[in-house]
Amino acid sequence: MAKLFLTGASGSIGKEILSMLSERHSIIALSRNPPLSTPKNVSWVKGNLNQLNSIKKELAKCDTLIHLGASVSNTDSQLFETNVDATLRLVTLAHELGIQKIIVFSSAAASKEHLTPYSESKLEMENELQKLPFTVVIIRPTLVYSKGSKYILGMQKFCELPLPIIPLPGGETADLKPIHASDIGKGLLALLSEKNPYPKKTITFDFAST
Repeated sequence: MAKLFLTGASGSIGKEILSMLSERHSIIALSRNPPLSTPKNVSWVKGNLNQLNSIKKELAKCDTLIHLGASVSNTDSQLFETNVDATLRLVTLAHELGIQKIIVFSSAAASKEHLTPYSESKLEMENELQKLPFTVVIIRPTLVYSKGSKYILGMQKFCELPLPIIPLPGGETADLKPIHASDIGKGLLALLSEKNPYPKKTITFDFAST
C-alpha cells in the first residue's frame, strides 16, 4: 500500500477517483474546503498550492504525489501562476522530501495546434517539467466525464436539436475521445503498481493517442 498525497481531490476528477484509489492505498487529500464525508484510508489537509508551508508536513509523510489540482478557467488572472509556477514549486518540494513517484496531470489540449490560455498554461508547465533533473510522469487525459457531467448533458441537448448536423463545441479542435473518470482511476492504479523505478527522464502518457 502506497501513501499518496493527492491535490485537487475535491475537483471534478479527484472526487471521482478518490474512492477507487483509497481501496488500495492510503491517501492524504488536499482541499481548500475538505468535504464532511471521507472514504476509508483518506485523511484531509486544508490548504492550497500557493502556500506550501501549510502542507509540507503532510506531504513529507507520503511516497507518491499525484497532482490533479489546477485552474481550468481561461479567464483566471492567476492561470499561469497556478498551473505552471505553483506546480513547479510543488514537485520540487516533493522531490526534496524524498518522494519517489511524482505524477502530474496535464491535458490532451496541450498537444493541439490551436491553444487556449488554459492549454497554453499546461504546455508551458510540461516544458518546464521536462527541464527538471528528476523523473516526473505527465498524464494527458482527454475530456474526462462521469455520470451527470455538464459537458455530456450539454452534448445530449445538442443531439436532441432538430438539425441535420450535430454542432461540436470547439469545431474541428474539439476533442472527440472522452474518457470516463473510472478509467483514469484504473490507469493510476496501474502506474502505482509498477515495482520497477521509472526511467530517469520525464515521461508522458497521452490518452488522446491511445
